[in-house]
Amino acid sequence: MVKKLIFALALSSFSAQGLYAQAQLVPEQYSLEKAEDYAAYNNDVVRCVDWIINTPISEGRNIRRNVYEFLLQWTAGSPDLLISISPDNLPFEISHPDLLILFMGAWAKYAIVHKDYKDHLAANEYAVLTVLDFMESNKALLPEEDATTKKFKAMREKGTLRKHLKKALSKMKK
Repeated sequence: MVKKLIFALALSSFSAQGLYAQAQLVPEQYSLEKAEDYAAYNNDVVRCVDWIINTPISEGRNIRRNVYEFLLQWTAGSPDLLISISPDNLPFEISHPDLLILFMGAWAKYAIVHKDYKDHLAANEYAVLTVLDFMESNKALLPEEDATTKKFKAMREKGTLRKHLKKALSKMKK
């Protein structure tokens, strides 16, 4: 009886700690008003992207909404980050908001972790691969794969994805 009580208390403690940790993903009362505000939240951006990657899309809806809002504000306003988006470099229909935010977040994570905001090809490739992996691990929870996703998966398997992205990015610069 005592062992069961201790186990139950320990389990609830870990669960509460997990909820607290998730709730702390997005900094409280963050401020993204000036250019110099953004770098202070780099670790938070990476932590939020990792949470999205590792959490099934059906879980944590309230947390997910807060994480998405934070990531959108950070990626849209960061003076160092420029994300290139077109149908040619997205492995999904642009109308899917969860995947679009993950794409943008993964691009930002790459730039932050590698301290390289200028290598658009590497950041784009990382973002595409992250989204494809996420789609695979959430296959049952997402709409059926479309032709675009299948095309990007095939390029990944053939080893031609990087070449395709390089061409797509060069088209955007023109």
